[in-house]
Amino acid sequence: MGVEVGGGIKTVSATIAAFESNYPRPVATLWRSPINDMLQTTHLSVVNQDFKYDALFGYGFLTLMDLIMGTYPVEGEGDKITDALISALDFDPQQVRSDSAAIKAAVEGATEADLLAAAASGSGALGSCVAEIKSRNPYFHTRPGSVGLLSIMDAVNVPTDKPSIERWAEPFGYRTRPLENMSGLLKEYRDKIANAMQMMKAMEIREKKRMADALEEKAKAAQEKAEAAAASAAEKSD
Repeated sequence: MGVEVGGGIKTVSATIAAFESNYPRPVATLWRSPINDMLQTTHLSVVNQDFKYDALFGYGFLTLMDLIMGTYPVEGEGDKITDALISALDFDPQQVRSDSAAIKAAVEGATEADLLAAAASGSGALGSCVAEIKSRNPYFHTRPGSVGLLSIMDAVNVPTDKPSIERWAEPFGYRTRPLENMSGLLKEYRDKIANAMQMMKAMEIREKKRMADALEEKAKAAQEKAEAAAASAAEKSD
């Protein structure tokens, strides 16, 4: 990562331009802000010289994008936008999706004890990823990486509170403080997405009511016109 542009580190504007080139269609209004936030915050992480990609980062990144794009109003465009964003950040969408799927498969049906054991042994997709993370000193924390681990905790019904985070951080090669900070931010992020979805539903309801009112007015006008025509025809026959 940290691709050089014009003799320096790739700029945020270059990443945004790459996304717009990858996905030239307009993005629905309510989704522009969270997408720009993902682009900019992730860009700042990946251009850092200490950043290295791992599967938990990919898993967390797709978790966030699924959260953002899960209710995108145009069917099929959510995945296209996600892939355009991944490419703009100089990742391979196929690799990110493959890595995320491998982590998800390792977590499905597992218990907390199973995952902690995998992390300790370095076995399987999750264990090998943890071994890679532990090989870095220090591990460079990112929003997607932290969300990846917090989402795994959620998946096995482990609360993302301070005691649980303290229990999980070290076995996975993470530091406690960044995970605690991201736990709070993730809750706020989910609330913002939920509020945005409520706003969208309210707008949709208002639009449907407006259309229904317009149709009712049109039908009323047509009926009045027909009645006037009938009355005029009756007068002429008299």
